[in-house]
Amino acid sequence: MEGYFEDGEWRFKPGDAVNRAEAAQIAVHVGSATGATPRFKKIHDYYTTLKTANKPVGDIFDDVPFGEWFYFPVYALHLFDGDDAGKEEDGIICGQGNTGKYVPAGTLNRAEMAKIGCLAAGFCLPKPC
Repeated sequence: MEGYFEDGEWRFKPGDAVNRAEAAQIAVHVGSATGATPRFKKIHDYYTTLKTANKPVGDIFDDVPFGEWFYFPVYALHLFDGDDAGKEEDGIICGQGNTGKYVPAGTLNRAEMAKIGCLAAGFCLPKPC
């Protein structure tokens, strides 16, 4: 892991909490790692397709505007066909209740991180958002 570039240096900050935007970024990039499972690769490929097209794909979360660095990771996880049933919005991530917000700067709790990992890995069945 490289971390991220800040103030002219690569930083990792292992003692810091992970926010919701960072968690989405991590989740979509797991599939680019050597040895990643086919499902994680599929998520990464979906994210890459959305990012390469560079067009708005949703406006469900009013706090995730097009152009922000976390826009495509968040929408890739929200729109991914998680159960391979041919429909989108299976709910790898759904936002904060019925608020219409994702709260990208909000800290992720353990249950939320576990849910992202479980759904992304295909170990849990998604619920529609």
